[in-house]
Amino acid sequence: MKIAIEMTGALAGGGYRRYVERLVEALTRLYPNHAFVLHAAFHRGFPDRALSLDIPERKNLTWDLVRVPQSVWLPADELGLGFAERRLRGLGVDLVHGACSILPRLRSLPSAMTLHYAGHYPFTGLWNRFYFHRLTDRSTRDAGRVIAISDFTKRKALETWPEIEDRCSVVPHGGPDAEFRPAGPGDGVPEGLSVPYLLMVGALRHTKRHAVVVEAFAALRKKRPNLKLELVFAGAEDEASSEVRRVVAEHRLERKVVFLGGVNPSDIPALYRRAWAVVCASVTEGFAFPALEAMACGVPVIAADGGALPETVGQAGIVAPPTAAGFTEALLELASDEVLRADYAGRGRARAASFSWNRTAEETFKIYEKAVHTLPVR
Repeated sequence: MKIAIEMTGALAGGGYRRYVERLVEALTRLYPNHAFVLHAAFHRGFPDRALSLDIPERKNLTWDLVRVPQSVWLPADELGLGFAERRLRGLGVDLVHGACSILPRLRSLPSAMTLHYAGHYPFTGLWNRFYFHRLTDRSTRDAGRVIAISDFTKRKALETWPEIEDRCSVVPHGGPDAEFRPAGPGDGVPEGLSVPYLLMVGALRHTKRHAVVVEAFAALRKKRPNLKLELVFAGAEDEASSEVRRVVAEHRLERKVVFLGGVNPSDIPALYRRAWAVVCASVTEGFAFPALEAMACGVPVIAADGGALPETVGQAGIVAPPTAAGFTEALLELASDEVLRADYAGRGRARAASFSWNRTAEETFKIYEKAVHTLPVR
């Protein structure tokens, strides 16, 4: 079988990039007798934006990169001009996998698509609404098979697209990379920080709910004034930045809250290793990678009872009501019991280790074997 993996979304980085990198590595290693083609159309940074992905060279892996702006290629394909399908047919492709929540318009090629989110998200800007709303909506309806990355994502998807129930399967992501490990004797405190600190990783967006965490941290300090603890935000400035800073100022926490801004991905494991605990406050996550990364580093996790966090964390962390009061109680629980913190650290490492990219690839390939016999839904 020859499978084309549409990976345009991975060029922007983030979760799509990690998914494509880890999935392709596992697929090409586990299925050497099948061929894989990485397909993307883009102009800016051509071809290095694609070739910079952490994907090993393998005999059964080729690239199909089209030097056309996405702002031209994707809308033209959406209008039904058929550029992508003709190109992929010319390569002898048997199946197209839309790895980043979209598929080309396909009239005859079988397909599968990974859906990373579902529901009503407040995407702003014309391009974001086109990609994340129109393209994802049409692709989900057309896909021969839909891969949801969590039970939560599948539930939300069925609320929007009930017609896909019989062709939608859940295949979770794999676990964190090896560098996400507990702190060792040689691991110092990240520069500019002092321990202990409470960590939250992610861009300052409204959906991440940093302001709620600030409120909980302020309440914790009132209840435990002698607790030496800072709150560290590791994430790029975004639309919620002004709101978060306003809440920090209202509680006079300017000296206790650290904004690191965007952090190099290679520096993230060190931040986790020395954290006192990690808070994941979003209630819309399709999959909860920060929680898994923190648990792999042996750090207790406080997760909001919403989105995919409860199913990701399981019994290995504190799943709290997604309110300031709920997070405050969870923080107090950790602050009052060192034995409990150690217990969560151990359970978290075991939980993170249970997620495997090999299993993700195996389950995905099983879906390919079903999808290759299914024509696009029209």
